[in-house]
Amino acid sequence: MIISMRPIDHHTMRCDMSGIFYGVGIFQIILMTLGSTTIFFNLNKKIRDNYYYSLATFILVPLMITLIELIAYKDLRGEASVLFIPFLCLSILFFLRFRQSVFVREPGSGTRAENKNE
Repeated sequence: MIISMRPIDHHTMRCDMSGIFYGVGIFQIILMTLGSTTIFFNLNKKIRDNYYYSLATFILVPLMITLIELIAYKDLRGEASVLFIPFLCLSILFFLRFRQSVFVREPGSGTRAENKNE
Protein backbone atom coordinates (compact mmCIF):
# COMPACT_ATOMS: atom_id res chain seq x y z
CA MET A 1 0.00 0.00 0.00
CA ILE A 2 2.84 2.40 0.76
CA ILE A 3 4.35 1.64 -2.62
CA SER A 4 1.14 2.57 -4.48
CA MET A 5 0.74 5.98 -2.76
CA ARG A 6 1.45 9.11 -4.74
CA PRO A 7 4.29 11.27 -3.45
CA ILE A 8 3.21 14.20 -1.31
CA ASP A 9 3.57 17.58 -2.97
CA HIS A 10 4.62 19.86 -0.12
CA HIS A 11 3.93 23.04 -2.10
CA THR A 12 0.19 22.41 -2.37
CA MET A 13 -0.27 20.74 1.00
CA ARG A 14 -2.36 22.79 3.43
CA CYS A 15 -0.92 23.31 6.86
CA ASP A 16 -2.98 22.48 9.96
CA MET A 17 -2.31 25.99 11.28
CA SER A 18 -3.76 27.88 8.31
CA GLY A 19 -6.37 29.62 10.47
CA ILE A 20 -4.04 30.73 13.25
CA PHE A 21 -4.16 34.38 12.19
CA TYR A 22 -7.95 34.38 12.49
CA GLY A 23 -7.64 33.04 16.03
CA VAL A 24 -4.99 35.61 16.95
CA GLY A 25 -7.07 38.40 15.43
CA ILE A 26 -10.20 37.38 17.32
CA PHE A 27 -8.16 37.12 20.54
CA GLN A 28 -6.76 40.61 20.02
CA ILE A 29 -10.21 42.08 19.38
CA ILE A 30 -11.60 40.42 22.50
CA LEU A 31 -8.59 41.70 24.46
CA MET A 32 -9.18 45.26 23.24
CA THR A 33 -12.89 45.02 24.05
CA LEU A 34 -12.22 43.84 27.60
CA GLY A 35 -9.53 46.49 27.99
CA SER A 36 -11.90 49.26 27.08
CA THR A 37 -14.54 48.28 29.64
CA THR A 38 -12.73 50.38 32.25
CA ILE A 39 -14.31 53.42 30.58
CA PHE A 40 -17.49 52.61 32.49
CA PHE A 41 -15.75 53.61 35.72
CA ASN A 42 -16.40 57.19 34.56
CA LEU A 43 -20.02 56.73 35.60
CA ASN A 44 -18.73 57.20 39.15
CA LYS A 45 -18.72 60.93 39.96
CA LYS A 46 -15.44 60.75 41.92
CA ILE A 47 -13.60 59.26 38.93
CA ARG A 48 -15.36 61.43 36.36
CA ASP A 49 -14.48 64.67 38.15
CA ASN A 50 -10.80 63.78 38.61
CA TYR A 51 -8.85 64.35 35.38
CA TYR A 52 -6.14 61.77 36.10
CA TYR A 53 -8.51 58.99 37.20
CA SER A 54 -10.57 59.60 34.09
CA LEU A 55 -7.43 59.54 31.94
CA ALA A 56 -6.41 56.24 33.52
CA THR A 57 -9.77 54.63 32.79
CA PHE A 58 -9.57 55.61 29.13
CA ILE A 59 -5.89 55.11 28.36
CA LEU A 60 -4.04 53.08 31.02
CA VAL A 61 -5.34 49.59 30.19
CA PRO A 62 -5.29 50.09 26.39
CA LEU A 63 -1.74 51.46 26.68
CA MET A 64 -0.63 48.47 28.75
CA ILE A 65 -2.26 46.07 26.27
CA THR A 66 -0.59 47.85 23.35
CA LEU A 67 2.85 47.74 24.96
CA ILE A 68 2.54 44.09 25.99
CA GLU A 69 1.38 43.06 22.53
CA LEU A 70 4.14 45.03 20.78
CA ILE A 71 6.74 43.45 23.07
CA ALA A 72 5.23 39.96 22.69
CA TYR A 73 5.16 40.16 18.89
CA LYS A 74 8.76 41.29 18.32
CA ASP A 75 8.84 39.73 14.86
CA LEU A 76 5.39 41.01 13.90
CA ARG A 77 5.49 44.59 15.21
CA GLY A 78 4.11 46.00 11.97
CA GLU A 79 1.20 43.56 11.89
CA ALA A 80 0.43 43.93 15.60
CA SER A 81 0.50 47.72 15.37
CA VAL A 82 -2.19 47.65 12.68
CA LEU A 83 -4.77 46.92 15.38
CA PHE A 84 -3.31 48.36 18.56
CA ILE A 85 -1.93 51.76 17.52
CA PRO A 86 -5.26 52.95 16.01
CA PHE A 87 -7.04 51.55 19.08
CA LEU A 88 -4.81 53.61 21.35
CA CYS A 89 -5.25 56.74 19.20
CA LEU A 90 -9.04 56.34 19.26
CA SER A 91 -8.95 55.89 23.05
CA ILE A 92 -7.08 59.20 23.36
CA LEU A 93 -9.52 60.92 20.98
CA PHE A 94 -12.55 59.66 22.89
CA PHE A 95 -10.98 60.73 26.18
CA LEU A 96 -10.52 64.29 24.86
CA ARG A 97 -14.11 64.37 23.59
CA PHE A 98 -15.36 63.02 26.92
CA ARG A 99 -13.48 65.70 28.88
CA GLN A 100 -14.95 68.42 26.65
CA SER A 101 -18.45 67.11 27.26
CA VAL A 102 -17.86 66.99 31.04
CA PHE A 103 -16.82 70.66 31.12
CA VAL A 104 -19.69 71.83 28.90
CA ARG A 105 -22.18 71.02 31.66
CA GLU A 106 -22.11 73.37 34.61
CA PRO A 107 -21.77 71.63 37.96
CA GLY A 108 -24.99 71.54 39.94
CA SER A 109 -27.17 72.72 37.06
CA GLY A 110 -29.32 69.58 37.16
CA THR A 111 -31.98 68.66 34.65
CA ARG A 112 -34.96 70.70 33.49
CA ALA A 113 -37.31 68.72 35.71
CA GLU A 114 -35.23 69.57 38.79
CA ASN A 115 -35.14 73.26 37.86
CA LYS A 116 -38.95 73.46 37.46
CA ASN A 117 -39.47 72.25 41.02
CA GLU A 118 -37.30 74.99 42.49
